[in-house]
Amino acid sequence: MLRRHAYLLLAALVLVSCEDALEPPPDDEPLVEPLSVTVDSSAGPIFRTVSATLDSAVAIEVDYWATGSPRLRVSSPIESLEHDVFLPRLRATTAYEFEIRAMGEAGQNVMYRGQFETDSLPAAVSALQIEVDGTPTFPLTMIEVRSPWRQVIVDQDGEIVWYRPGENRVSQGFTRLADGSFVFNERGRLSVETADHRVLAELDLAFGMKIIHHDVITTPDNTLLFLTQESALVDTTEWTGEVIWEWDPETDILVKRWSSFDFLDPAVDSGPRTATTDWLHANSLAVGPRGNVLVSLYWLHEVISIAADYQSVEWRLGGPSSSFAVEGGAMDAGQHTAAELSPGRVLLFDNGLDRPDSLFFSRAFEIELDHEAGTARIVWEFRPQPDIYAPVMSSARRLDNGNTVVLFGNAEGLVGASGPIALFEVTPSSEVVWSLHLEGPTGVYRATPLEHVGGEEEVTVLLSAR
Repeated sequence: MLRRHAYLLLAALVLVSCEDALEPPPDDEPLVEPLSVTVDSSAGPIFRTVSATLDSAVAIEVDYWATGSPRLRVSSPIESLEHDVFLPRLRATTAYEFEIRAMGEAGQNVMYRGQFETDSLPAAVSALQIEVDGTPTFPLTMIEVRSPWRQVIVDQDGEIVWYRPGENRVSQGFTRLADGSFVFNERGRLSVETADHRVLAELDLAFGMKIIHHDVITTPDNTLLFLTQESALVDTTEWTGEVIWEWDPETDILVKRWSSFDFLDPAVDSGPRTATTDWLHANSLAVGPRGNVLVSLYWLHEVISIAADYQSVEWRLGGPSSSFAVEGGAMDAGQHTAAELSPGRVLLFDNGLDRPDSLFFSRAFEIELDHEAGTARIVWEFRPQPDIYAPVMSSARRLDNGNTVVLFGNAEGLVGASGPIALFEVTPSSEVVWSLHLEGPTGVYRATPLEHVGGEEEVTVLLSAR
């Protein structure tokens, strides 16, 4: 069944006191008494923080729920007299109930129960019109909207349950650190932010970086790899190439790891759209199964694998210096979000921008690399019917269960795109189990499945326990 969600205008922000709305539980007397409890709504219409002052220092957890949505739980695990607990993943204009429980030695008794309501979304967010069909196997999706730039998270029903406040918040790629904080690539800087919008760290342009662009990813060491462009002279001509940097937000250590000028040559490694001001147009990074790093070079129609020590290029897929003979011209049309899923198996979104047969369609495919034979062939693809042509942006993400989440990220008319903006979860047999269609923006940079917004988890509680 299709479900369309149109969101209302922003309501006034208030600080809601819950002392009147809260009721002591009819069960056992709580071992810890709250001296005061408030629900703060000052962060925005769907953002709420429960603040509790207790008579004894304990850790707490908060359950919250509404009709038609899951029961969620967040914890404040440090024993303290005062707790401020952000409640992620709230829907707009919805009445919620919540319970506060003590944890640890005090047991799991309910201290208080209360209620609060969320307000209407801001106009710029409510302008996004979302339709979903089916049920995804993951709970949430980060959607990086552009024109205007904005990041939103939607749940399985297509409800917006989080957004990044502010106007025109550029994000060309985002990732998450081990503590769950978001990292947004804003072209001129990287910003590390919590789910409740606190900025933890920032990195601005430095050391000759012309721009931070198109991707930032987390490494297994919980550091960040990101793409920048820099200029250098090749013979007597100035070219703008690609650089990979690594940044540790905790220590603020920044290291230059790789430069295209050390391994590639504009005289040989050029594509149909190469320009001196934008030689390669790298558009994605991914860490591979050996610690190698994949880079998608859009203008070359090529994906390269850089060795884990950054001292060599392991292989090149597509482009003028390909290590493989690619069957069926699979690497002739530009690509995004290339990732090596396992040794020799690469998933990517095939934009179809420069398809030589003049057929206008896009798809996701998985390609198998045979290093001994020096060949590459498509072993899986998803191409919706009717065709969708998305010549720029877009993404393909493989889930742990083997399904793939594919975004066709262009509205009709953007660089000749057919539209619509559409997101699909498909099985290994290319069966669609869930789809999302988005109207309002001109494009979506990427869509990424998420398990949580800010550490919340879905819980099941028997009615008798309430």
